[in-house]
Amino acid sequence: MTTIKEIPALELDIIYRIMLKRIGKGYTAEQLSFLIGAPEGYIQEIEALERQFYTPQDLERITIALEESTPESLFPRSENESIYRIIVRSSFEQGKFVHAYYRVYEDDQQEELFRLYEEGSPEFDDVMKSEETLDLVGDTIDVLIRTGYFYEPKSPYEIFKTINNLRPEPINSYFIQFALERFQSDGNGKLRLVGSSEESYHYEQC
Repeated sequence: MTTIKEIPALELDIIYRIMLKRIGKGYTAEQLSFLIGAPEGYIQEIEALERQFYTPQDLERITIALEESTPESLFPRSENESIYRIIVRSSFEQGKFVHAYYRVYEDDQQEELFRLYEEGSPEFDDVMKSEETLDLVGDTIDVLIRTGYFYEPKSPYEIFKTINNLRPEPINSYFIQFALERFQSDGNGKLRLVGSSEESYHYEQC
């Protein structure tokens, strides 16, 4: 059974603009969730209208993570106070994710508002296969730990930018996320994740 969600027109417009920018940057919803220090699945659930709309703090972190120099392009002013009834349909076709949003009128007629295509994530398979890159990122994180970088809590985006500034080639955020998880889960007690569902997550030295 298809679920109809109600959402203010302005909020839907912002979701669309953020998705457009995210896809244009080559980030998956999960990568953006990581970069803003949000729980797993956070961005994806908001885009699917399964979670409450972004908080002001979320929007500020998203602007930074997407490196958007003109925030008004993501968050336009609008006097449209309409409430839309929306159906979201997602599928995977010919190697691409398809996100389609339909407005449902009172007579149950549907109008497609927008449709976005997102490339699949070959990087994920590369991550699972490339122990060499993971080890390289892990070595970089270990150096940062030993030099006191994590004495003050650092956001995932801060860590992402720092590592990429240190490396000659761009490092996908997937590698950084997995490498950070290793420092939490392997029992060496070097890093811990601090924060809550109400605040962004940060990494700090134990």
